[in-house]
Amino acid sequence: MKVSIFVLFLCTMKKLIIFHLLLFCFGFTYIFGLESKKEISVTIIPTGNVENKEITFVQKTLEDFYNAEVVVSHTKANLKFCKIKNSNKYDAGCILSSHDHLEIPKNGKILILTDRNISTNRNLNGVTHKNWSIFGLGRINGKSCVVSTYKIKTRSTLAKVSIHEIGHTLGLNHCDDNLCVMTDAKGKGTRIYKNSGKLCTKCIKNLNNNYITPFFGL
Repeated sequence: MKVSIFVLFLCTMKKLIIFHLLLFCFGFTYIFGLESKKEISVTIIPTGNVENKEITFVQKTLEDFYNAEVVVSHTKANLKFCKIKNSNKYDAGCILSSHDHLEIPKNGKILILTDRNISTNRNLNGVTHKNWSIFGLGRINGKSCVVSTYKIKTRSTLAKVSIHEIGHTLGLNHCDDNLCVMTDAKGKGTRIYKNSGKLCTKCIKNLNNNYITPFFGL
């Protein structure tokens, strides 16, 4: 009887030791992984005649969606060097390049918010359209993105475009899921209007690999 109790005690102790070892390893991996991730920080730089209510709306949209620290710069962006000759359009790529050198808090991202007509050369169905007007532009893992209210008519669209372009700077590519906010508009505003305004599971996982986000459990 005493032997059986002793054997039972040893088995219980063995299980407890294994449990605590697993718990330690899991905790170490979780903490180490969390420390290697970055917080999302965004600085909005307005330019032109963007209304304060639109600036505040974009700020709150990004704060809520990405759980990000979002500040508005008092320095106005200067786009005059990016204006396309004999046109009312501004080169979006030039706008990004002219702001990539700026030092901002926490080495975060920049969103230039403008009411100017911005454009880029766009390849659609094998045809390159020069100076194609766009809602926004962001580079994958880049520092800056730009969003234009020039052709945006609703707050829903402004929110989706802002989330989308910041998503590019955070490393997200265009997504094949048409309902994902990272889907490619392919030159059609209707594709933006129809997406859900949310990230799909795949994009959430990609974002979670590098950043501390509100998207837990995926």
